[in-house]
Amino acid sequence: MMDCDAIRPNLMAMLDGELTQPERQVCEAHLETCRECSQIATEYRAIQAAPPPPEEFDVWPDVQAQIAPDIQTQSLLAEMRLMREEMRALSQEVTQLRQALKQAAPSPGRSTALDLPYIRKSTHSPFQLV
Repeated sequence: MMDCDAIRPNLMAMLDGELTQPERQVCEAHLETCRECSQIATEYRAIQAAPPPPEEFDVWPDVQAQIAPDIQTQSLLAEMRLMREEMRALSQEVTQLRQALKQAAPSPGRSTALDLPYIRKSTHSPFQLV
């Protein structure tokens, strides 16, 4: 009978069917009496039975699909914040312009009802504020 040091290098070859019949019989006889080598052979069999690893293991598409809505939402919220600031600035500008119009001397071209200038036709654009 062979010792463990001689059997262990042949265990995988035996499981792969690469040993001759006499070599295989020697290995199997040893495995019946040696607990350690038998355990190693069991582990090798488990490795052989395991499914192969995926050819490409890329988690980024799945991660991206989960965070994309959040990124879009964050982008929209940031744009809305900018627009809100622009609206505040425009509102302040309109208030300043209304105050300036109230302080200005009345002119025949100014609408008193809305406190806004009237609109007349222009050659540059369909309407122009005067």
